Amino acid sequence: MERYGAHYRKQDRSFAAVLKHMVNTDGLTDEQIPMISRCGGSAIGQLIGTTKPTLAQRRNAMAHGDPFDGLPVGGLIELVRDLITFAYRNFIAESGSNNGMTPVRWEARNDVVAGCG
Repeated sequence: MERYGAHYRKQDRSFAAVLKHMVNTDGLTDEQIPMISRCGGSAIGQLIGTTKPTLAQRRNAMAHGDPFDGLPVGGLIELVRDLITFAYRNFIAESGSNNGMTPVRWEARNDVVAGCG
């Protein structure tokens, strides 16, 4: 929230609002999400609410212990990593040393063929 908190009044801040802001105001597209461009598919619908369950709904279900739909979802960690990298892209670009925030190539460490298996 710290990256986008200034754009909303306190009572209007929510994870869903921040995700919509990333798409509608910052111009996030599927092509800018490394996991999506590498493996195909689309994540924008899960961010703005056209695809259910949205990423915010998944987060709330997992955070509050939904016993029925709280199972792990493939690619969720990679998507969140890519969204964090997008949110902090200007900070990362401004720091000359990159502060160690370069996204980790997860598939290179886990023998997944082409990163999409």
